[in-house]
Amino acid sequence: MGTSKVIFISGLCIIIGVYSYNFRHADSGAVMRSDALAKRIQAEEIAKSGIQHAINKLGTAKPDQMPKLRKRSLYGGVLNYVCDDSGLEGDRIRITSSGAIGGVAITRIAVVNLESTTVSTGRRKRTWNQWVVERAYTSNKEEDYKKSL
Repeated sequence: MGTSKVIFISGLCIIIGVYSYNFRHADSGAVMRSDALAKRIQAEEIAKSGIQHAINKLGTAKPDQMPKLRKRSLYGGVLNYVCDDSGLEGDRIRITSSGAIGGVAITRIAVVNLESTTVSTGRRKRTWNQWVVERAYTSNKEEDYKKSL
């Protein structure tokens, strides 16, 4: 009777050990995946902030000297952007912005267009220009990231 109890207790300990080992590895895997996802989202948000920063720097007219920003510390990461109008018609500008944090880098590209808006309030007409994002997308190409540096 004594050996059966020892075998039963030993088997129970082995089963509990295997379960705790698997749970520990499952938890660490989930933490690693969520950490990688959080860094990717943060890098993308930094790149989006760069697009908005570039739009603010453009002002209300198409500038002769296109704005650019290099290695700006932002939200614990690094922001770079460059503006160019090569291959685009009219008052369109391409903004290539990259955000990097914790070894993860994301590049966002936006094409913006200068639009004029007129509003009538009673006897007065007001007209102003503003930049409007026509399209924006995330690029995974290495050459797009290097272009923003």
